[in-house]
Amino acid sequence: MGNKKGSEKSRHPRKDANPFSVATFCWTIPIFIKGFKKVLEEEDLYGPLKDHESNYLGNKLECAWKKEENNKKSSLWRALFRVFGLRIVFLGFVSLFLEVFVKIAEPLALGKLLDFYTTKDTHVTRNEAYIYACVIAGSSVLYVIISHLYAMENQHLGMQMRVAVCSLIYRKSLKLNQSAFEEVSTGQLVNLLSNDVDRFDSLLLHIHSLWLCPVEIVIIIILIYFHVGFTATLGSIFLVIFLPIQICLGKRISLYRLRTALRTDERVRLMGEIISGINVIKMYSWECYFMKLVKFIRR
Repeated sequence: MGNKKGSEKSRHPRKDANPFSVATFCWTIPIFIKGFKKVLEEEDLYGPLKDHESNYLGNKLECAWKKEENNKKSSLWRALFRVFGLRIVFLGFVSLFLEVFVKIAEPLALGKLLDFYTTKDTHVTRNEAYIYACVIAGSSVLYVIISHLYAMENQHLGMQMRVAVCSLIYRKSLKLNQSAFEEVSTGQLVNLLSNDVDRFDSLLLHIHSLWLCPVEIVIIIILIYFHVGFTATLGSIFLVIFLPIQICLGKRISLYRLRTALRTDERVRLMGEIISGINVIKMYSWECYFMKLVKFIRR
């Protein structure tokens, strides 16, 4: 009975939450109330959802990777897209709806509403003004609700991708033989599991901006041209000119990050070897030499 009660307490509230609770994040209120009353401990935390479990996600990605190994050139990105591709595409459409329709509808409705109050010979009727006011209020509320759910789902999906890749790396490391370990150092594995996989958490937050930003720029420039005139588009065109420079800078930054990752792998490998051989270093009094070596590689 005690184990049964413990399992019921650890049941994740998100699993049984209704749509309103999910949209407003009301399912998180109990944990905040409990944290307000006392300091949270490990047994107060909920058990993970099945979609969050490493074994479940690792099995799905491993199946996709086995299918990918049948191709001439295997790709981890294609394997990830097999597992998470539909959700990524769906979130892309959600982002398109938010950024292109909801976000742009608000200033357009505001412009029509201002015409009703500022222009005497306006063609906007009172009923239309009410509609535009409702559009402004509704688009603001809709954007707040959907954007938070969108950000939450993006981080959720990034976390799932990170856990799945970590599980796949762990399973692969258990199958490596001695000759493979000579090519892949422990430092590389540690760096992959502790540093590189964290990029998945931020990847999903920005990946849709790569194709949405050009679409938004074109739409906004067209709207500015029809509402203000050609002179107002000069500033936008000036910003577009700098895009190639930003692309070049992004490539240079990625190159520097690659060099940093290689240095990090070397540093982790060296520190692991020093720790594993610390008894020999102590016995031969090599502390000063290895201290200088560690300081040098950390620069």
